[in-house]
Amino acid sequence: MEQNIQSYELVGGDLIEMEGLLCRHLAAFFSFSGHALYFPRHNTPDAPLLLPRERRLLLPLFWKGLLLGVFMAHGVRVRALRVLLPALPAVALLCLENLACHKRASMDSVTGLLTEETFFARIEDDAANVRACLDNPDSGDGGQPPLYRLCMGIVLLRVFNAEEMIRQAGYAFGDSLMRELALACASDLPQDVRVARVGRDSFALLLPTTGSAVCYSTATAALARMDKVSLIDPLTQRPARPLICAGYALYPQDMRWADDFALPVFEQARRLMALAGEAADVARQASRVMPFARILQDGGVILESLPRLRLRISLGRSVGACEGARFAVKGRGREETRGKSSVFKGEIVLMSSRETESVAEILHVADSACMPEPGDSLTLLDKRHISLSACAPACEEADEGALSGICGHAEFLRRLAMEAERCSRFVLAIARVDAPTPKKLVALAAACVTAARSATRRPPLIGRYGTNSLIAMHPETTPEELLPVYADILKKAKSAVGLAGYPFLHYSVDEIRDCALKALEYALLLPEPRVGECNSLALNISADRLYSFGDVFGAVEEYRRALLVDKNNAMAWNSLGVCMAVLGRAQDARRNFLQALRKSRDSASVGQACYNLGAISEKLGQRRAAFRYYRRCIAVAPNHYFAYIRLGRACEQGGRRAEARRLYEIAAGIDDAERKGRSVARRQMAALAVRRRRGAEARELLHEALLRDPKDAAAMLLLADLYLDKNEDPGIAEMLARKSVGIHERPEAWRTLARALRALNREEDARRADARAKLTTAATAPLSTD
Repeated sequence: MEQNIQSYELVGGDLIEMEGLLCRHLAAFFSFSGHALYFPRHNTPDAPLLLPRERRLLLPLFWKGLLLGVFMAHGVRVRALRVLLPALPAVALLCLENLACHKRASMDSVTGLLTEETFFARIEDDAANVRACLDNPDSGDGGQPPLYRLCMGIVLLRVFNAEEMIRQAGYAFGDSLMRELALACASDLPQDVRVARVGRDSFALLLPTTGSAVCYSTATAALARMDKVSLIDPLTQRPARPLICAGYALYPQDMRWADDFALPVFEQARRLMALAGEAADVARQASRVMPFARILQDGGVILESLPRLRLRISLGRSVGACEGARFAVKGRGREETRGKSSVFKGEIVLMSSRETESVAEILHVADSACMPEPGDSLTLLDKRHISLSACAPACEEADEGALSGICGHAEFLRRLAMEAERCSRFVLAIARVDAPTPKKLVALAAACVTAARSATRRPPLIGRYGTNSLIAMHPETTPEELLPVYADILKKAKSAVGLAGYPFLHYSVDEIRDCALKALEYALLLPEPRVGECNSLALNISADRLYSFGDVFGAVEEYRRALLVDKNNAMAWNSLGVCMAVLGRAQDARRNFLQALRKSRDSASVGQACYNLGAISEKLGQRRAAFRYYRRCIAVAPNHYFAYIRLGRACEQGGRRAEARRLYEIAAGIDDAERKGRSVARRQMAALAVRRRRGAEARELLHEALLRDPKDAAAMLLLADLYLDKNEDPGIAEMLARKSVGIHERPEAWRTLARALRALNREEDARRADARAKLTTAATAPLSTD
């Protein structure tokens, strides 16, 4: 069976997968301080073996007469275990039965895939890991690139005609069809990809540590395999072919709004699945594979023509549509052009947006004889109109009279263009209202007018910006003058305001709206009153967002703008250095880190700059300088976990293994105190034990590392090598090596996989793995963005 189609029977690999659960069950009967799993092929023990002098217990795990593995418990209480020894086989069997029940409960009975709830639990775990990396970006280690682990993807494959086929051929036929589709979907997937059945007619794939390109290629390949599935209808004797489309969403890229990240991971996991479902629904209309991020750009269609040159379209606030966004309309032309590709028909602008649809007005048409009509596709023209408030709670629907005195967005843009020509300077403010109602918006607008008149003696121009936001233009003033005004207003209103002044750097009048949105994003992170100005910090936050989305070049430009505004911004210098290191410009990165060190004022910033200087010096081959910077980092930041790791590696390279061990133990102690579940210290201690030929100690440490981080690719690889070196089950080593390759593709991982395949007498597969090892290049070491 395929790796993602599970069997009800327990196998040796399940002991690795459910190692933590097995330890918890055994700990209910006897205590131990450490453990390891062995998979011997020869001289296997038939009964539990207690080694009193070493305080170890070897417990064979038999399931239906077959040995799955041997559990080695270290640090046991010898006296207590002597009494329990006769009952240990029954204890082991009971624990295995619990594992089998857990495995059955996590499987869909029809397809053998994961159940929906189990799948959501996996998403929650991965989302928590991504959040941990975003909250603490220096949590990488020398084997992973900087953007690694900063995202994951959900691919949803929906069978749109499943219900129709079930009505025609029956539920048994539907189950057979879903079983065949599950086999096709799960085949040829990487080891780390999880597949589940979601609802009655959908399959979902969880791709950890991946990006949009991998999601797209995985969805396309899965669709190609599933398209080959065809069952004969028992009644009509005709082939029944499923109609399948795929959509995908990325975390955290598609969780764009501040409110989304405030939700518990339980809610975030289900929201991410809903976004992938929206993309799959759009894929049925637009293309067979649709990312959620592109729905707004080119996934919209016209639903209905309305009076007064207005249209109802399929894009709403749920995908980021807001008032003022402009779209190009493409569709079928006149009779003489119908045989050609889609024809440009004109442009439209959104007048009002709702949750799932919007009303737009036609700005102009290319040919009055060929008007936009239902079914025509839409392409976003001005991406700056993607509002921060698109996914926020909407206010109650209100008619035009309910918001008297406030311009519609289109009218505001026209008046803004005229007013900007008369002013030498102005401020644009975007205010977002929490839990908005028409009364709150009108009250906020009135407060802005009153306060602005008293402070600047000039009334502002106020318009709507989405259903829960206002946009205001204050002529002949500066953000510094308006900051106290809005701070006073927001003491009474639960809102957030972003301010951007013109002129600002090289930005044009039209681009100041972009700056105001960046200021609003900054304001949403501030304590009350949440008033943010588009300054160096706001640009820094905007650049951090670009970097987390993988747009390194865009982040570089934004960090440079932040430094144009404030040359003393140490965070921007540090982050710019990280980007330069990612781009392979190590000398430029070093200069930026030195600037960050000079501009830093607090110990945390100094420690981070020293850590990054140590890492880049190490990359440049300057080991003495690296050692000096790591020591300085520890002096100013004694709990900097990865500085101890890097310093320990430097000691190892210098032959001082005892000192390296001491530093790794300090790092492990920091992790135990902070309870962040980091595995690097124990993995490094295990690697050191392997070099000192202490295999049993290394095995225990690696199992501890994998309990703390089940996706530690380097720990999996070390453990696979240990199993192969000790001539244990090569199937377990193959599973670990494949998972390591799937999580992080490195030459040594492919070479270990080739060793395991040769041990299984699969020479042809081993040669392919060797070829991949030669083609794969090692990744660069990460740097911190703190």
